[in-house]
Amino acid sequence: MLSNLVGLCELARATGDRKFVEPVLNAWQDIVSKRLYITGSASQSEHFHDDFELPNQSGSHVAETCVTTTWIQLNLQLLRLTGDAKFGNELEKTIYNHLAAAQNPRGDDWCYFTPLEGQKPYDAGITCCHSSGPRGMALAPLAAYLKETSDGADALLVSTFETSSVALPLDGKEVKVEQHSKFPFEGVSELLVHPAQPARFSMFVRMAPWSESLRLRVNGKALSFSAQHGWAVIPARKWSAGDRVDIVFGLGSKLVRGEHGNKGLAALEWGPFVLAFDNARNSKLPSAGEIEFSGDIPAGLLPGGKGLQVMANVESAKLAGTKPAVFVPFADAGSTGGFYRVWLREYAQH
Repeated sequence: MLSNLVGLCELARATGDRKFVEPVLNAWQDIVSKRLYITGSASQSEHFHDDFELPNQSGSHVAETCVTTTWIQLNLQLLRLTGDAKFGNELEKTIYNHLAAAQNPRGDDWCYFTPLEGQKPYDAGITCCHSSGPRGMALAPLAAYLKETSDGADALLVSTFETSSVALPLDGKEVKVEQHSKFPFEGVSELLVHPAQPARFSMFVRMAPWSESLRLRVNGKALSFSAQHGWAVIPARKWSAGDRVDIVFGLGSKLVRGEHGNKGLAALEWGPFVLAFDNARNSKLPSAGEIEFSGDIPAGLLPGGKGLQVMANVESAKLAGTKPAVFVPFADAGSTGGFYRVWLREYAQH
């Protein structure tokens, strides 16, 4: 079904007839509002089911990797067709979470289905998902930077906060932009502009929904920007070699309370990353099914840890008081073959 929707986007592009986009947008809204996991994928046993039917366990055959990849393809199509940052938001969520979670950290193996709790069923066999997963990863760079025209001038759309670079023609000149970032550990990033010759263009920076604030400075001077379709707009100006844009964005932890099938449960996020409790990283605590988030959840980065690791307080009938627990990105959870869980019981007064 998702591939058919991608086909409608291609038909709209080939014919110029925008009527083909409307049913795609309707389907997209239905999926996002009723059929999408917090980790950015959908389906059970390769089918869409009833509204809000989103089981987490492995026996439900959750989020086939082919579904994850075609969802990425669809959002990339809609981002290119509409320029609306909400499709970039979905791409970020899916790529960092469910797509990366389906891949073995070694890079050479994939899950066919990837549950939100249980064990990751990496499968070395030849399957459709072993080709779809790498295709999804190969699309990730295409979502990082885009080009469009705004108010008669070229515009560079910056959709990533990763350390990265892009080279493309703007205003008829070759322009390279380098991004140096402390993401995902700190909400600070810097864009350096290197045009072959001075070039006039605008710059759009995606206003990520997980960031409580966004501040921009151009060559050290604070910029009061307008918002357009989810982008912070730096109006068209002449850029010269060495010009700099500083981006400061809110980055921290957030507790998401579950609804429908996840009512009474909660999940922890760090920026765009959905986190999970991994038994293997919390060997001195009860298993994931026996703990709950504490009423007071100060959560912050684990100092000196390798990669992104967040500490949050949990409690259990088996524990005396609250204890700190390590949470890792869903992509990293269960990588050693152990049990993990995204949704834990929400705090209940004992």
